[in-house]
Amino acid sequence: GEMAPREKAMVVFGGTGNQGSCVLKHFHAAETPNVTCVTRNPADARAQQMATVFTRVEMAVGDFEDPAGMEGILKDASRDGARDVFVFLISTPCLASTGFAFDAANEEKTAKALIDVAKSAGVKHVTFSSATSCGKDNAPSSHKAKAAIEEHLKASGLPWTILRPAAFFEIAARLYPVSQGVVSGVCRGDVKQQWVSLDDLGAAAVNVMLSSDKFSKQTLDIVGDHISGNEMAEKLGRLRKEAFIYKVSWVWRGVMMY
Repeated sequence: GEMAPREKAMVVFGGTGNQGSCVLKHFHAAETPNVTCVTRNPADARAQQMATVFTRVEMAVGDFEDPAGMEGILKDASRDGARDVFVFLISTPCLASTGFAFDAANEEKTAKALIDVAKSAGVKHVTFSSATSCGKDNAPSSHKAKAAIEEHLKASGLPWTILRPAAFFEIAARLYPVSQGVVSGVCRGDVKQQWVSLDDLGAAAVNVMLSSDKFSKQTLDIVGDHISGNEMAEKLGRLRKEAFIYKVSWVWRGVMMY
């Protein structure tokens, strides 16, 4: 008779973060078994909350900057090679060793080391969440780091899929909250920007990880809306039944181009 299909295990790096938590939410909704959330601090309120809400998810303690520890987590998830392991990987320029200060070179080094660990642990597929337009000459340093990480993943010999989400609505809402009739952002008011929600990114990642053969060796832009600041102000005005104008946040514009 035919051999039974091998069990799959899903490992979400950065599972308590903005993106990882949305990936876990969609695995939870799909009732996917054998999902591991990797978190640096299991005592953290967010990690505790997730362990309570996502009851099927296993919590594992791991630090992005500890590749040996991460390799142990991947081997545990594979039950010593009995399961095929699928990884969701993000990279961040704000890591513990620098006191969470911005360091794109450290982001690149750390994510490349995790890809090497995934390779040596025999991972079946890596889904890497990068950023749109990361290969452009004028891209910010963290986006350029992501382009270098993408190339490292492609050269690793691992099956891969790269997701390139546009700017996240939720992060923008935190950086420049709407206040007193003003919507702000980093572009001129008439410039259309691509946006996506974290929830959509989570759904896309789970879709890819559950059907990885279909999406192998593909780079997918993840975009939900294409809208200018002026249009945003106008739409918000209609929703809230009050007048809004759009202004450029010069402080954040300076930070974003770094």
